[in-house]
Order: sequence, then structure tokens, then C-alpha cells
Amino acid sequence: MIMLRNYVFIIFLLIFEFTQAQKFQPYEDNGGLVTAIAGRDFCLLAGDTRMTDGGYQIRSRNLMRLWGVGVSEIPLPEIGEEVEHNILPPTMVGASGCQSDCTELRKVISYKIRAYDAEECDLETSNVARILSNTLYSRRGFPYYCFCVVAGIEKKDGAVYVYDAIGSMERVAVGTSGTGREMLQPVLDRLFSSSEGKLVDCSPDEAIERVIEAYHSVAEREISVGDSLVLCLLRKKKSSKVTPPITESSVSCCVRRVQLKEH
Repeated sequence: MIMLRNYVFIIFLLIFEFTQAQKFQPYEDNGGLVTAIAGRDFCLLAGDTRMTDGGYQIRSRNLMRLWGVGVSEIPLPEIGEEVEHNILPPTMVGASGCQSDCTELRKVISYKIRAYDAEECDLETSNVARILSNTLYSRRGFPYYCFCVVAGIEKKDGAVYVYDAIGSMERVAVGTSGTGREMLQPVLDRLFSSSEGKLVDCSPDEAIERVIEAYHSVAEREISVGDSLVLCLLRKKKSSKVTPPITESSVSCCVRRVQLKEH
């Protein structure tokens, strides 16, 4: 009787392990932490460059998670390097989660933006935010495993929107998404004070310094965050008596990369 019970237990254990092994896993959390800050006449978007397998294996230390919706590609600068780009529309997206889904989502959004460009429509940040929300919601049955933030310049000030995986969005002054969000968001809420919940009360240099400080803190405690931090500062170019009036194309994106902890 004891031998029979042992055989039954072993068979049950083998069946359980076989059924677990056959489960379909369409997603992989590749980590990443993206942040956006909306200020008066500027907007800051930041993201780390580490890509993991969801555990302790690091697959890349140089992944660019930030992209402009109307730009083919913003190259990843060297550490300590600062490069300026002109972007149109004046909006950028940061995405974390499953990298294959993030890449596909970027292609879909870029295609839709080109369709608007063909009709010569002026897209503000709120329009791009709505396009992204509708795209995510359209896949709610089998969603993109992407957690996004949208940052841009709208009516001369910064605008930031945060999302969940199925497109629910909210406009905030300070937003963050991805692995380590639970640690980073309280730190940023403590470092930044906001006016009416839409804009922070600080200069661009102060915002950059505080975000770098916060990321250093999270990188010490979260394995999926680290290596380096990319910061994209969006600002409208100052007009002069000689130049034409400021237009949407007058938005500059200053990209900078700083070192984080390498585990």
C-alpha cells in the first residue's frame, strides 16, 4: 500500500510538471524604468538602458527606450555626450516592459503619425496621447505588454501622460512607469512640488539633477534598472526679431546620457 501511494504521488508530480511546462507564455518582462517631468516651458523624459530577461540575466546595457513619434530614430549618445535634435511633432514616448511589444507599438504609432502628416494635420501632445491610448485599448484582448509615458510641449509648457497596458491614461506633472516604479514615484513626489498637479515648480537644470539622483537611488536596489540613464530635454527655441515666430518645428530635444550603477 505504501509503495502504491508513492507511485501515485510520483505520477501526479510528473503530470503537474508536464502541464506547467506546456503553458504558453507570450510575454517577457525585459525591465526598464521611464520617467517624465512637465515644467514651465520645458519637458523632461528619462529612461535607463538596461534590458534583462525578467530575472538576473542582462541581455543589453545599451537599449534606447525613448523615441520621438515623428523621428525615425534618436541614436543613443555616448556617456557624458550631449546631442541636440529637432523633433516634429514636439512629442516623445518612453516605453518599458516586453521589448518586442514596445518595438511593435512604436511601428504602429509611427505609421499612424505618418497618416496624419499626409493630411497636413498639426498634432499636439494631447493628440498623440489619445492616439496611443486608442492603440493600446484596441489590443485589450491580447494587450501590448508595454507601460508608457508620453512627454511633449503643448502651448509652450510641458505635458506628461501616463498609461497602463490597456490604454487608460492620466495627465500628471510627474509620471513614471516600469520596473521599480513603486520605489521611484514616491521619491519624485517628494523631490518635486507641482502647480495644480500639471506642472512642477523648478528649472530644467534642477529637474535633471533631481531625476539623476532618484535613478541612482533606485539602481542601488533594483536589478532591472542600471548601466546608464538617457535624458531628453524638450524646449521651445527662443525667438528673436530676425527669426520667424515660434512654430511647432521650433522644439529642440537635447539628449544626454549619464552613468548609473553596473551590477
